[in-house]
Amino acid sequence: MKTLPQPIAIVGGGRLGTALTAALHAVGVHADGPFGRGADLGAPAAVLLCVPDRAIAEAAAAIAPGPLVGHCAGAVGLDVLHPHEAFAMHPLTTVAPSFSASLNVAVISSAARCRTPAGLPSPHT
Repeated sequence: MKTLPQPIAIVGGGRLGTALTAALHAVGVHADGPFGRGADLGAPAAVLLCVPDRAIAEAAAAIAPGPLVGHCAGAVGLDVLHPHEAFAMHPLTTVAPSFSASLNVAVISSAARCRTPAGLPSPHT
């Protein structure tokens, strides 16, 4: 298992993007954002899309090649992130507006690591 590459850019300034950015900071992960779709992200090692499911493919297409790109949608596959090396990270619970920062940290602390598809057969080959 690999740790999440850093820095990571969070795209999507809604409840999830805002909560994940704060939670990642709280556990020592270098996370920038949340950024709006199409913003200049700099040169992150990874990008996590916290946008509505219907906007994932368009948001991924706007990211220059290079970083690992992921999304948080449980009902969407990794194919929408093509041609990027892709991952998905799903919160363990719904992120409500009243979530406390300490609960967000508990949710993300075990999810701050991800397994990337490196070395696994790509569905796109």
